[in-house]
Amino acid sequence: MNQEVINILLYNSESPTLDFKKEDYRLGKHLKKNDILKDLMALANHPSNEDKYIFVGVKESNGMASEFFNINDPLDDANYQEFIKENIEPELQFEYRNFEYNGKLIGYLKIFDNSARPYLFKKDVKKPGTNEIEYRRGDGFIRVGSSTNKITRKDLEIIYDNRFKSKDRKNDLKITPIVGIPDDSELYELGFRYLDIEILNTSNKSIEFEIDLEVFRSNDHVLITEKEVRQIQRENHQNSHSIFGTSGPIISFSDPFFSSKDTGASIILSDMRASQYRLAQKGSLKDVFNQNLLLGVKRMNPVQGKITIRSDDFTTGLLELDLTFEIPNIA
Repeated sequence: MNQEVINILLYNSESPTLDFKKEDYRLGKHLKKNDILKDLMALANHPSNEDKYIFVGVKESNGMASEFFNINDPLDDANYQEFIKENIEPELQFEYRNFEYNGKLIGYLKIFDNSARPYLFKKDVKKPGTNEIEYRRGDGFIRVGSSTNKITRKDLEIIYDNRFKSKDRKNDLKITPIVGIPDDSELYELGFRYLDIEILNTSNKSIEFEIDLEVFRSNDHVLITEKEVRQIQRENHQNSHSIFGTSGPIISFSDPFFSSKDTGASIILSDMRASQYRLAQKGSLKDVFNQNLLLGVKRMNPVQGKITIRSDDFTTGLLELDLTFEIPNIA
């Protein structure tokens, strides 16, 4: 059993994201079969994107779980999924699980990825065994504190305001430093590795950005771009050992994709394609700088660097992140 769920059960009190029910939800012809529709919808409509829970087989006292009761003949998750999907729109993401605690079989409904609010009834819902309409198409409920209320216009205004309000998306990007073997076999034979980054868009929304990579020099390494290596080869007709010993000025370069700047203490690469690059939802981009920054290793100490990313989706300014490139043992 997930310890996080146990902790929520034992240490959290009833709230807009947590509810306790003594009895399990029943379907079929049960008189209270529609209760699950109202209760799930109410929690999902609360303006918070965090996971929300309903524990069943649990009695509360002063808002905290106090007694546990065994669930008899628990239903399967698929039964609830079908019933909820049939009556609520848009599709509500949730799961139903049972587990044993203190010798009792209890259960929980977990609502997740619930940012598509408002959730409303997609059709009229009748009371079991009657023609009386219990909930009408377009009705909705929302959790307020530990109470469930019918949704109001003000609630809807808050939901839509939160839904469409711009947020800073820096946390949507995951950056991973890469130290790898160049795809170019000649560079590998010269003893070079390359430094680059992988960017993962963890969100369900695409994002556009520009990016710079700065890597700092040290006595433990030699930093050089691939085009600089080619230039030295052309000028000196020498092997990789002469490259490591080069003492003259480093020649800058530019091409349609990249620009570089040597500050003396560091090399800064800019990916000119990135300003036009759109990283799709859940998409990733590996070797952003096309393995253009090469590394000659003298000692196996980490290389320090940082990235700067600019995007219109960053409402609080630039994303600046320090990076540490760990040097792996590469045969």
